[in-house]
Amino acid sequence: ASAPRHTVLVEWDVRIPARDGVELSANIWRPGPVADAPDERFPAIVEMIPYGKDNWRRDTDDSRGRWLAARGYAYCRVDVRGTGSSGGIAPDEYTADETRDGYDAVEWAATEAWCSGAVAMWGISYGAFTAIQVAKLRPPHLRAIVPCMGTDDRYVDDIHYRGGCVTVSELSQYAVSQVAMNAMPPEAAFRGDAWRSDWLARLEATPPWLFAWLRRQAD
Repeated sequence: ASAPRHTVLVEWDVRIPARDGVELSANIWRPGPVADAPDERFPAIVEMIPYGKDNWRRDTDDSRGRWLAARGYAYCRVDVRGTGSSGGIAPDEYTADETRDGYDAVEWAATEAWCSGAVAMWGISYGAFTAIQVAKLRPPHLRAIVPCMGTDDRYVDDIHYRGGCVTVSELSQYAVSQVAMNAMPPEAAFRGDAWRSDWLARLEATPPWLFAWLRRQAD
């Protein structure tokens, strides 16, 4: 890996507008300027997953973001709509709105003053699926994706179905833990006095994703 040469600038809860008016929440780690290139702009790496960037994943994100920023990449970690500190509702995983949000996040990052205009997406599992699906929409500034442990056919070889069969782990592992993850509140410091009422409204509107997966067993 390249040696670190930048200081690290961190921005919490940067709001990214989606096309339908929902505001996504992102934490961003950016390279600081160096003396011989004070106006340098940097490529961005976007990761969009539903695992709270302000709670469960904060330490992991911070470690990765600082490592990348020190080496000249801006790391933009986005909460999926309806999860974490983002607005909106998440009625299921990988919805069409969610994929369009990824497109919007890529194009937003590309136009920021600190960005060179080149954006990548990466992720493990959920983030891998997201990167593949956003790439299918062909955002003009998306230059690369790095999907790890992902698939382009979730019916054939995903966690929910294997060769068309529902996996037994659906009833005891990821699907159940995701009910709890989706129930986590937004970061109160980012939402103001309305954080609790917004959270309760989101709880009422967010179904357990497992029900939809069990109903949709045909490809």
